[in-house]
Amino acid sequence: MITHILPENFSPKMNVVACFIICDGKFLLLKRSPKDSHGKKWGLPAGSVDEGENEYEAILREISEESGIHVNKEDIAYNGWHYVRQKIDFFYHTFITSLGRLPEVRLSREHTDYRWVTPEEALKMDLLTDLDACIREFFS
Repeated sequence: MITHILPENFSPKMNVVACFIICDGKFLLLKRSPKDSHGKKWGLPAGSVDEGENEYEAILREISEESGIHVNKEDIAYNGWHYVRQKIDFFYHTFITSLGRLPEVRLSREHTDYRWVTPEEALKMDLLTDLDACIREFFS
């Protein structure tokens, strides 16, 4: 469950960051490796905030590690956060960046494929839990 309303007894174990990387009216989705958690599901470049990092540092690191795309801090904007209750509770922070041209994507071992998709195309894919709600909210 993903929500803007504080769930009862919410006990967050981590902060997760994710980014809508937009170019030419599409955004980047990455397909998780079958061996990783959430295997074969599609998601945004994302990951947890490490000890000593803030959310901006974490998302810039995750984008670079997962896609090989380098984004400057001044070119990324904070979009907001949600409460998430799945197997554990966590905060989910989203960011947005727009690119002038399609970059070369170099996947990490965590991913097996990538696609630039419209919101409509994304909603037909096998997405990570609750990502459909984030896409609908973001592009509404």
